[in-house]
Amino acid sequence: MGSVVISHLIGTVALIVLFGIVATNFTIHYSLLQLEVLVYNLQEVSEYVSSEISDMVSLSYLSTGDQLIFKELEVPKNVGGKAYDLQITSSEGLLKVVANSSASVYGEALLPWSLAGNIGIFNGTQPGGRILARPKVSSASEETLVVWCLKEGQKIVFGLGYMEEG
Repeated sequence: MGSVVISHLIGTVALIVLFGIVATNFTIHYSLLQLEVLVYNLQEVSEYVSSEISDMVSLSYLSTGDQLIFKELEVPKNVGGKAYDLQITSSEGLLKVVANSSASVYGEALLPWSLAGNIGIFNGTQPGGRILARPKVSSASEETLVVWCLKEGQKIVFGLGYMEEG
């Protein structure tokens, strides 16, 4: 009779361990899938902002005279339930738009120019108008997010910022 109890005990413990392994495996795969979706969505936001910046710079480049133009960004307040930051960075001479939710979770899109030449990124000087230029903007902000482009002579400067209310 003792050997039957031991057999059932071993089988029950094995079944519990097997359920634990399956649950852990499911949790890991689900977490990785969530992370992939988050990165994909951040990549989409980066590509959208990059496209808007390219359009703004092209319009400025083709225009005659000095001007400040801006466009409201229609980006989601959060991705995967998390707020994210948008910024324009330079790495190895290449310009890119980065949308990051954390240090290791981000999406990025290259801009079609390098830092050399007459097209540059926000350098700390406010463009004027109703635009509050910032090196980094947050999707969680209640203020309206904009991309702006300032042409003065042959120099074109662009960046991200918030639109002042009023």
